[in-house]
Formats: sequence, C-alpha cells, structure tokens
Amino acid sequence: VPAAGRRGARVAHRSVRSTPTAAERERQPVRLGEQTVELHLFSSPGVAGIEYVVDAFRPYLRREGASVLAYIPAASANAAAYYGYTQKAFSGVGEVRLIDVTTSTPSDFAESLRGADAVCLPGGNAYLMAHRLHRQGYWEHLRDRVVTGLPVIAFSAGTVLCGASMLTSNDIDEWGLA
Repeated sequence: VPAAGRRGARVAHRSVRSTPTAAERERQPVRLGEQTVELHLFSSPGVAGIEYVVDAFRPYLRREGASVLAYIPAASANAAAYYGYTQKAFSGVGEVRLIDVTTSTPSDFAESLRGADAVCLPGGNAYLMAHRLHRQGYWEHLRDRVVTGLPVIAFSAGTVLCGASMLTSNDIDEWGLA
C-alpha cells in the first residue's frame, strides 16, 4: 500500500533478482497488518524491461484486451512519451487509461480507479508524485482501493511511494519540494 508519509507503516520487504524465476513471477501477496495487498514493484523497467510490467498485469485480466490498467503519471517530465510507450506495450493485452492528476476531479479519479483492474504508478520524481496525490486529495482514494484489492504495478518513483518511507530517495531537491 502506498505508505509514504505515514509514521509506523509496516511493509513486508522481499528481495528480487533482476531476472525473476517462475515462482517469483507468481502472485505473492504482501501483508500489511491484517490487510493483504498486491504489489508488483520494479526498480525501473526502461525500454528493455517493460515486459515485466506487462507480465505483472496479466494475472488480473478479465478478458485479453478488455481489462483496464489505470496509469497515473503524476511526476514525470516525459509523461506523454511514456504513456504512449506503455499503450504500445499493452496493445492487445488491455487498455491503458490515463489519469491526469492535474486535471481530474476527485470524483473522476475515484471512478477511474473503480473501473480499473490494476493501477500503474510509473517513474518520475517521488516527492512531486506524493505532493500531487496528497494536494489533490487522491492519496486516500488510491490507498482505499489498494487495501480493498486493487493491484499496484509500480516502478521507479511509484515503487518509492509504496515503501515504508521516502526519506532515502535522492529526488528530494529536484522540484523544490524539500
């Protein structure tokens, strides 16, 4: 569960090799207290690693090509380029639905999450992402959906948000939020 900013949040940590085994690729829920959440966390897939992100989404498909991945690029300088790249990677697998946190209303955001089979938190600046999600009032909507079963596929800054703390991120001063 995105736990950044919550004191005392407990997160189960699991080490992952760069090339996961078949057993590691199977769904392995993470427990947070009494809640079980689905987290698929990647350092940074880049161009050569996007297949791992696509593979993480496959277990949640309702029907090949008919499932929805909510894509929340809240902190990337190249959001449009990465969104296009992600759409291409998911072509035939599922729809990638953009949620722009700078223009969406809280009700639109909540509705988009309700219609999604999984959510993707991509890269960018972790502090800017957290700031925008909190400022717009989306953080609690996202957290509530994740703890009630919405799987998270995250990489780079998105992975940082899913950790127990953002204090070790090296993004702190890049956007003037520190």
